This record gives sequence, C-alpha cells and structure tokens, in this order.
Amino acid sequence: MAAAHRLTGEGHWLVTGILLSLRPTPEATQAKARQRIVGNTLGGIAAALVLLTHPGPWAVTATVAATSTLAYALRPANYLYWCLAFPLLLLLLTDFDRPTPWYTAAVRAGLVLVGAVVSVLASRWLWPPTQTLGSAS
Repeated sequence: MAAAHRLTGEGHWLVTGILLSLRPTPEATQAKARQRIVGNTLGGIAAALVLLTHPGPWAVTATVAATSTLAYALRPANYLYWCLAFPLLLLLLTDFDRPTPWYTAAVRAGLVLVGAVVSVLASRWLWPPTQTLGSAS
C-alpha cells in the first residue's frame, strides 16, 4: 500500500504524454508518439536498472551529468535521443533526495505509452481524412 501511495503523483505523465505527442497532422503525431514510446520505454528500462543498484550520490551525480549533457546536446538532432535519455535523468534527480523505487520507471513509461496512444487516436478524430474534390459522389 505504501508503494501505491508513493506513485499517486505520477498521473501527470499521462497528460504530458498526450500533450507532447499531439502534432498538427496525424502522420506527425504518429511519428512523435513512436519516438516517445520507444525512447521512454528503453530509457525507463535503463533507469529501472540503475535504480535497482541503489547508486550512491557520486554515481548519481556522474550519471545525471553525462545523461543531461547527452540529452540536451542530441535533442536537436532527433527527439528520440531526448526520449531515451530523459527518463534516466529525471528519475535519478528525483531519487537524489529520497529513494525512488525501480518500478516508478515502469509506471512512467506506461503512462507515457497510454498518453501517446490517446494522442494518436485523438489526431484521427481531430484531423479526419479529407475528401478530394474529384472523389465526391
């Protein structure tokens, strides 16, 4: 029960997953959603593995420094790189003052996945396919 109580503040990742995935077109939304799903899942696995080791303050500091450098340097090249690095960066920063359970990464990745799926479905509803002039019966 204590574990569930600790994760009650994680619901914002669902909304974040939706807002960061929605783009002006269904195709762009699908591409962004794919990047977020793949990146956050793999980044979440990496974060869970690191959190399982219960790293000390110096290891957390070194990992956060390296991860943040990579995340911010590579984001302009491809958003997927940001999605890969950010879960590790964020969850280790959260872990710095109080221990974060490893499964927090799975909860976060799951909420981002649901948010991305909702955004893809919403983009189909918000931007339905238009008929061309020649195809009208």
